Amino acid sequence: MNRLLSLLAVALIATAGSPASAMDWLSPHLESQRQQNIQRHQQEGARSRQKQQVERPSAKRPSQARPMSPRAEAQARAEGKKVMQSHRPRMEREHKRRVQRDGRASADRWLKAEAFALGKRVGKQMRAKYAGR
Repeated sequence: MNRLLSLLAVALIATAGSPASAMDWLSPHLESQRQQNIQRHQQEGARSRQKQQVERPSAKRPSQARPMSPRAEAQARAEGKKVMQSHRPRMEREHKRRVQRDGRASADRWLKAEAFALGKRVGKQMRAKYAGR
């Protein structure tokens, strides 16, 4: 009889501490934690988007405020292209020098970044010059 009671006690303890019963107890807690995390991340994302809009207004606002006519846009594109072409010989020389010094991959990365930055500056200048025409 003692042996039967001790086996029964061991069985009850083993099943009470089983992973299945732990999951039954943890599941609601984990689900509420997950919901809280989702809500917090959504709120943080909304706050950061609002902050970005306040700090850095959309780049399209100035052009919407002062749109360009099709003729002015064509002039801006043509002038911008001339400016970009005027920088080409200097950039080609520097690219060749960098290929010899650092290798083609590094020189190509430099050229891509430099051309992008130059195009951005020239585009900004052309929009400022031709906006509202």
